[in-house]
Amino acid sequence: MQARSQKIRARFKPVKGTVAIPQNFLAWGGTEMELPDTLPQNITPYALDYNKREVVMTETPSDYNLIGEPFLYHEQFKNAQNIMRVSYDDWFAWMREQPMPEKPIFICGIGRSGTTLITRALDRLPQTLVYDEPDVYMQMVRLQGEEQRNILQASTASFNQHGTRLAIKHRSFVSYMMDTILDVYPDAKVLFMYRSTIPWVLSNMRLILRTPAPRGVVHEIVRYFFKRYLPHLNPADFRPLRMVEAGALLWLEFLGHYVELREKGYDILGVRYEDLIAAPESVMSQIFDYCELPQSQVPEALKAFDRNSQKGTIFSRDQLGDVKLTEKQRGYIMGMLERHEWLNDPHIRLSGSVVPVHKDELATATDDADKVAVQGGD
Repeated sequence: MQARSQKIRARFKPVKGTVAIPQNFLAWGGTEMELPDTLPQNITPYALDYNKREVVMTETPSDYNLIGEPFLYHEQFKNAQNIMRVSYDDWFAWMREQPMPEKPIFICGIGRSGTTLITRALDRLPQTLVYDEPDVYMQMVRLQGEEQRNILQASTASFNQHGTRLAIKHRSFVSYMMDTILDVYPDAKVLFMYRSTIPWVLSNMRLILRTPAPRGVVHEIVRYFFKRYLPHLNPADFRPLRMVEAGALLWLEFLGHYVELREKGYDILGVRYEDLIAAPESVMSQIFDYCELPQSQVPEALKAFDRNSQKGTIFSRDQLGDVKLTEKQRGYIMGMLERHEWLNDPHIRLSGSVVPVHKDELATATDDADKVAVQGGD
């Protein structure tokens, strides 16, 4: 695979959590080189250059481990020494010679709903290779058809390492590619993480409002994201909405899309955040069963629950804004839900989701089974 290697002269990203773009790096000139058939783990896809039809990869220090690190796009931006530019044509040709990943795991969801926690849990397993939010997937959401499928497959091949189970966690908008993912990888395991409406809207407001901005600017940024990554929505529809109403509408869109894909027959496992926190052992056991991971490794995965999964990251709690919802704002959120025909329960557990068994219920069921067994023996 032919690449043009360029030394990074400067980097620009005023807001750390924004989606990666080629313009984050200032680089020019460079040298042509041939990348090996098996990409080293320190050369990873970073962003798409739509106009030049190139993928921009970052080359980080060979002794710096990106696997399992939170928010890959931020680690790439912070640690990259060089960028590698590869044309789509060369990238796709290389991809067609690569082995297909075996039963890859894609962690999708609405964000702020336990996706990072699940990623930390899977990262504890010896056989899984975990990447946390490569933004190249976020950038392909707006694409369609064969080009989207090719870029999906080329990106996944670029992260895949033979002999491991590849697990990739995604930003929320990638949920709109869950059908494409399963079309390209029929044996993939796709998780859809979600949580109750009001805590989700509040968590996102704390994230969005962590950086002071003039009145109205944040709303325009939200509308821009809708236009760029959910093109089927009319961004003008969001202009008259209060921010909490826009959040509720987005919650409805994400959850409704999951239900639609399930009704079409796509095998996606729903995981409700509140269930994951209330009964982690039961929920993780069912996730492992769905993902075809050994049940014997569930206890190791559960050790990830002993600490705040985002502590020390750019999205840790001390980095978020101090926001509280008023009763009026809660009313606005519920008003949005009440207009929906069926998705109007803020605590809904969607069809196809994990149903947890709590320890006391499990103990009762075991006792009952023992009693039946004893009675049968008599």
